[in-house]
Amino acid sequence: MTAIELPKSSIVNSYDVDKPMSLNSDNEWKPFNLNASLNLMETKTVLFLITYNIRVDNSQFSARLVLENKIKKKSVTSVEGLKFASSQAYVAKVLKKGHYSIDIQFNSNSSNTFSPDLRSDSEKSHVKLHVIELE
Repeated sequence: MTAIELPKSSIVNSYDVDKPMSLNSDNEWKPFNLNASLNLMETKTVLFLITYNIRVDNSQFSARLVLENKIKKKSVTSVEGLKFASSQAYVAKVLKKGHYSIDIQFNSNSSNTFSPDLRSDSEKSHVKLHVIELE
């Protein structure tokens, strides 16, 4: 769990992966297809927060932020050898006025399927993106 105190003027947009998908990406980066976007009327500092918890059964799983089809290298997280891949990544970026498309990509060799509808209390799977406009 993470807590962050934000200014009252902050705007928070949240996105969830809500469709099942195979986690085996054949050693290629695949999009989660969040359909996230941001329309800025002025230059702002934006904080991107990625959180995920996915059952991968000891397989490799990596994720990264993609903003306007450009990879944010400092956002890459990677987990291997655990039952669940669980991580958080934060990226702060000053963005100019304009429209931005945002997604999370993953790379994994897990034979599992990510399925947000099959959640039990002991095994909650999720992939979330929070886009926070700070100024």
